[in-house]
Amino acid sequence: MSITNFTVEEINLIDIYSKPNPPRRTATKTETIARITEAYEYMDESMKEIAISAAMKISRLSEQEFDSMIFTPAE
Repeated sequence: MSITNFTVEEINLIDIYSKPNPPRRTATKTETIARITEAYEYMDESMKEIAISAAMKISRLSEQEFDSMIFTPAE
């Protein structure tokens, strides 16, 4: 899977949830999925659909594939 398989909305969401607090490095695939799923309850239905889709796509990646991707938010 490549970065082009993710929508702009998914990339923006992944960028937000892959930044650990405090900032140190990019979160791992597992950490990112956990952060996204923990936030489901605070999302409206349309955002939740995007988050579920993004988490499913991330789960299909290996850690190495995820680490090699750069999720830069759209301006």
